[in-house]
Amino acid sequence: MKKFVSIGLILAVLLQPFYRLWIVVTFQINQDFIAATLCEERNTPENDCQGHCYLCKRLHQADEREKQIPILVKLAEAVLYVQENHTEWLPSPIWHWLFPIPLQTLFLHYNFLGVYDFLDPPEATVC
Repeated sequence: MKKFVSIGLILAVLLQPFYRLWIVVTFQINQDFIAATLCEERNTPENDCQGHCYLCKRLHQADEREKQIPILVKLAEAVLYVQENHTEWLPSPIWHWLFPIPLQTLFLHYNFLGVYDFLDPPEATVC
């Protein structure tokens, strides 16, 4: 069910810019019917509109509908991290921007007591 909903939402977002094109294509397909029944100037003797007034009306309605839709895409907002205790752990200000959490809080759950024992070179034995 989630898969169908997500595919439907993706299609709705991707096909939204083609709405005006869809109006023009359906007008071209049904132009004879529109000129005979829906055209505003169908009863005038010198009618060279051929339903284009209806097309302009539909495109204008689409523009008005598009203006009424609230803009859902907002500008990306940057959340600033404010820290009460200002411990300087690296001098670079860009480092604070990349990693706002001090390294001390990241390593609180680890024990480094025996880490450096294996890094010592072997002791030389004198015979």
